[in-house]
Amino acid sequence: MRIMTSNIWGCYFGNPAAERIDAIEATLKRYDADVIGIQEMCPRWYENDLAGRMQDRYTFVSGFIGNHSPLFFKKDIFDIVETGWMRYSRVFDVSKSVTWAVLETKDQHKKIAVFNTHMFWNNKVSDEDERRESNAMELLEKMRSMKEKYGNIPTVAFGDFNSTADGLAMKYLNANNVFSAYELADVWSEVSSHHGNPVRGEDGKYLGTKTTNDKTQSIDHVVFFKDELKVKEHRVVEDQDILNATDHSPVYVDFVF
Repeated sequence: MRIMTSNIWGCYFGNPAAERIDAIEATLKRYDADVIGIQEMCPRWYENDLAGRMQDRYTFVSGFIGNHSPLFFKKDIFDIVETGWMRYSRVFDVSKSVTWAVLETKDQHKKIAVFNTHMFWNNKVSDEDERRESNAMELLEKMRSMKEKYGNIPTVAFGDFNSTADGLAMKYLNANNVFSAYELADVWSEVSSHHGNPVRGEDGKYLGTKTTNDKTQSIDHVVFFKDELKVKEHRVVEDQDILNATDHSPVYVDFVF
């Protein structure tokens, strides 16, 4: 199974979704993940109908226009058992939330719980890292509640955690036996997922560049309980069209389910 997470650089910075949607759509379809989590899907992405462009392959899980962290999953592979959404209690920002789904495979009737999230970011507050740690606590509680409800089913969380390896959120998850895929995979990317904002060139088009930061500086994660699932590959996507379209490289993970 393949899961992909992608922060698509909102539409808050004079960076119109309409100029970048083709590259986002192309990348999502190119890597053909079974489950996709999107962050910063602001209303302009709904207006430009990213979900409609994907509907030939994917069911869209959002709940409402303005859910900035929706899910997509392959309609020919999964049925929905349950979906939900919550805003983190220590964040006063609708974009910082969790969307989850319990999915069941059509062929073998195996269940898995998936959680797409975007955690706190505001470098003007002194307790920024502590708030992310609180977000991680709430996320883990929700993951455990789905395991309890459905009989210890596998759970995978992914998204923009805004936390590097040494941040409190990731340290809290690690202390509770939850790790980023690059720590568990047989093969992994050595580079960070965040490469910075694309800039407009003289031709008026966006141009993004690869990062030189290593994987410990990643803030986009796919996390697993250790030893719950066999993680085969972790990859940070650095295709030029996606570098031009967003400040975060998508991350995908292949694992055995």
